[in-house]
Amino acid sequence: MTTAPSLWSSNRRSHRLFTVLACVFLLSTATKAAEPTSARKALQDISTWGYQLQGASLNGIAASPYQLVVIDHSRDGSSAGAYSRESIAGLKKMPDGRRRLVVSYFSIGEAEDYRGYWQPEWFNTPPQWLEEENPNWPGNYVVKFWDPQWQDVMIAQLDRIIAAGFDGVYLDRVDIFQEFTSDPDIEQKMIEFVQRLSDHAREKNPDFIVIGQNAEGLLRYANYISVIDGVGKEDLLFGVHGDEIRNSDEEIYWSSKYLRMGADAGVPIFIIEYLNDPDLKAQAAKEISKLGYVVTCADRALELPSTDCR
Repeated sequence: MTTAPSLWSSNRRSHRLFTVLACVFLLSTATKAAEPTSARKALQDISTWGYQLQGASLNGIAASPYQLVVIDHSRDGSSAGAYSRESIAGLKKMPDGRRRLVVSYFSIGEAEDYRGYWQPEWFNTPPQWLEEENPNWPGNYVVKFWDPQWQDVMIAQLDRIIAAGFDGVYLDRVDIFQEFTSDPDIEQKMIEFVQRLSDHAREKNPDFIVIGQNAEGLLRYANYISVIDGVGKEDLLFGVHGDEIRNSDEEIYWSSKYLRMGADAGVPIFIIEYLNDPDLKAQAAKEISKLGYVVTCADRALELPSTDCR
């Protein structure tokens, strides 16, 4: 004869089930609470940013209101002047306690003779990938960016940036491919280079941010959008023909067309205008905010703290 289960045994089973479910819930909650804020996700919500490469004051940056800051990984560009991991960690908290993203400037399309990777013999016996000096920026040399040897130099430099604790990199001279227009595949070669850098960084830190500066025409390619987290654009409204000179409507339209492609695909857009005139700064802030982009204003040498243009 089968005996019906007692009320006590039924209650015990219910109690055990409740206890197990409660433990699962608490463990899940604790795990979620322990998860770090995603830097790549946080980039989508940035509304203020700052950009300074020379003479940066870490105390000044720490006290600034910017949610995102782009600085050099070194005080003077050299390996000896590189910021410590502790120094970078100290910049990641805003005065109000919120998290700040700290991203390193990283030129990938020009070699810089003041960097730690530069070899003195390159002045007289340049490697096969080293081209002519940039007449507008002494000490900067165009490179054949697709050359594996150059890319290896950049990977090693990227490792130093990652080790210093930066949240990501801000890639300059992505547009260097425009110096090699005779190659019909040159744009894809740049995208492949950016992908190599991105893949390498995210093997070490899956949350590592990659922002490309300029080269907005690449935003028409899905494979470029897939390897970056944001785009920085210099001189959208002013500066192509001289400081504080308005760009032509055609130039503004061309850049805006591709930036919109990126924005529509979910890529956050960060604009920098090199302006000092208060009226022009206010004008730039008004126009760019209407586009839904985040703008900062600075001196072209990036020697002074940037402002929000208002």
